[in-house]
Amino acid sequence: MRFCLFGLLLPILLSCKPLKINIEAPMALLVNADTGAVLYEKNADRSCYPASITKVATAIFILEKKHHLLDEIALVKHDDVKRVLPAIKQAHDTLCPPHRLETDACVINLQIGEKMSLRALLHGLMLCSGDDAGNVLARHISGSVPKFMEELNDYLKQLDLNNTHFNNPHGLHHDNHYSTAYDLVKLARYAMRNSHFNEMVRTIEMPRPKTNLQKASVFKMGNRLIKPGQHFYYSKAVGIKTGYHAKAGYTLISAAEDEHRCLIGVVLKTKNTEQRYKDMIKLFDAAFAEKKSSRTFLNRQFDFFTCDVPHATQSLKAELERDLTLEYFPSEEPTCSLKTEWQPLKLPIRLHQEVGEVHLVDQYGNSLRTVKLHAKYPVEEKWQHRIYSHTFIYLNSPLGRVFLALVGFAVFSLLIYRFAHRTR
Repeated sequence: MRFCLFGLLLPILLSCKPLKINIEAPMALLVNADTGAVLYEKNADRSCYPASITKVATAIFILEKKHHLLDEIALVKHDDVKRVLPAIKQAHDTLCPPHRLETDACVINLQIGEKMSLRALLHGLMLCSGDDAGNVLARHISGSVPKFMEELNDYLKQLDLNNTHFNNPHGLHHDNHYSTAYDLVKLARYAMRNSHFNEMVRTIEMPRPKTNLQKASVFKMGNRLIKPGQHFYYSKAVGIKTGYHAKAGYTLISAAEDEHRCLIGVVLKTKNTEQRYKDMIKLFDAAFAEKKSSRTFLNRQFDFFTCDVPHATQSLKAELERDLTLEYFPSEEPTCSLKTEWQPLKLPIRLHQEVGEVHLVDQYGNSLRTVKLHAKYPVEEKWQHRIYSHTFIYLNSPLGRVFLALVGFAVFSLLIYRFAHRTR
């Protein structure tokens, strides 16, 4: 018979088995979107250029700031769409602002003086990777692109992305525009909890509305993983964003779902667009091919809990309602701890009365399983305290208060009587 005392027990260290995969991307990371458990990592803390994955940060920041005002109209200005040659921008980086578009930038061809809603611009940003849409959104939201970047970087620090700094809203190259695979996945996990963002990155096509300067057309997603009929289509994928520029290489951050399990992965600096899709599919396939394992942490027949209850005739001994077991994927086997929580206990305690719970908690603070505790034996109150408590309860009742008043009156009358006889 094993007894566990009240409190947080020592961590239970398990042998997590990371996925064994060979991918070509020099930096990569795959995690469980719900728990944050790392299934695979490769140089995930190395600084890198994210390219257009930057737009994930721009989009979620704007969605949180303007979620009730997405039909607000923004005006395209000259600075939003002005372009320069990449060589000129790099040679004169002190004169060209980091958000300045390059001649080979990916754009949705916004025109100076054109008016478009924030909702449409966000779809142009995320589906078509429109760098010009990023500039328009940033200036409209904050008054200027530099001001927007100050606000965006403060926002990223609030999300604990401490190894990330962005100099523009779209991801065109700048030496001081960087992140890591860890930070990018943390950002994507956060963004995917936003319903507007989640729906947008799953969208394959979206009508581009007619504006004051252009006819209606269609925004089309560039991410091959979620486009049926395309080479590299992956039926379990649900987004998120591709990226590319010469110094960043080909980048991809993606989410995929299978049997209520959502994974988020990122591959960075691949040599060509095909390789980023191959690597991402390889990561997802290896994870989704895993079979669950099961482990019993506490056994109802052998594991019991004890707690000292004030004024009780004996210690409370509690048993589990059922075995505490956990099913998990081998690559996500967590580091766990057991936490016992007792209910406020009032004597007497009946046989099989519910008295508390045991929680299995992972290293991220998530409660994985909970099992109720029931009294294994009845626990009585000590007779001395029972007499005291019953007397106290009686004296605090209406009848008890009448009794006390009568006693007090009698004592007072006796004192008056004795005082009167003494003065004679």
